[in-house]
Amino acid sequence: MQISSYLHVYVHGRSEIDGVVSSELPGLKPVHVFAHYTGERADEIRARFERVHDCVLYERRFPV
Repeated sequence: MQISSYLHVYVHGRSEIDGVVSSELPGLKPVHVFAHYTGERADEIRARFERVHDCVLYERRFPV
């Protein structure tokens, strides 16, 4: 039985990072970002980013 799921999203390259991730520290510029997406628009995330993977937690119940 599936318990929960989310997307692993790897954001890399200027084209993917711009407008998604920024830094408040002067001179610090994100280059690669690993994120979890838990929203309702998974298809949009898959279309926008090159590297997206499903992460699913299953539970197996054994007879007592």
